[in-house]
Amino acid sequence: MSSRRRVPGGTGRPRLTRERVLDAALALIDREGLGALSMRRVADELDAGAMSLYRHVASREDLLDGVVERLAHEIELPGPEHGDWAQRMRTLMRSTRSVALGHPNAAELFVLRPLRTPAGRARMAEGLALIGAGLPPREAGVAARTLDSYVVGFILAELGGRPEFGGSDTGGDDEFDAGVELILGALQSRRAHSSP
Repeated sequence: MSSRRRVPGGTGRPRLTRERVLDAALALIDREGLGALSMRRVADELDAGAMSLYRHVASREDLLDGVVERLAHEIELPGPEHGDWAQRMRTLMRSTRSVALGHPNAAELFVLRPLRTPAGRARMAEGLALIGAGLPPREAGVAARTLDSYVVGFILAELGGRPEFGGSDTGGDDEFDAGVELILGALQSRRAHSSP
């Protein structure tokens, strides 16, 4: 028996939710690119009327914000059980890159568009708390900006086909990890000097 939830009245269509709308939007972008995204096309993906989407997203801009939120929730935010601070940062940075490269048509949107939705901002706050653990506020801000700049820059270079910055088929992971270690080494030193 199908586990799909059905709309009252026996139409056979699953209930429309914000999550389903965002999933459909991301699937459309993955398949056809960002330029294909519209409320009408997402409605077609869901076999729904375009007006029904407005109960869950206010506009195309809100839809884009929701896609960024959806991608942000794919990033792994490792807890203390995943090792020390440096290991958790490695996991966070690798996961961010993996999510972006897993959705190349949405990657630029993902890494450049701010998180504006409440759920997106909450996810960002979790990430910032993870990065800033053990650092005073000013140092935490430096760490967050440094890590973000490196990951975003590397991703954009890869997607732009610049092999000297890690976009080759053979050197991407190794080059990315080498940069991660350089940054973490410097940040670990700052953390050590910030400790009481």
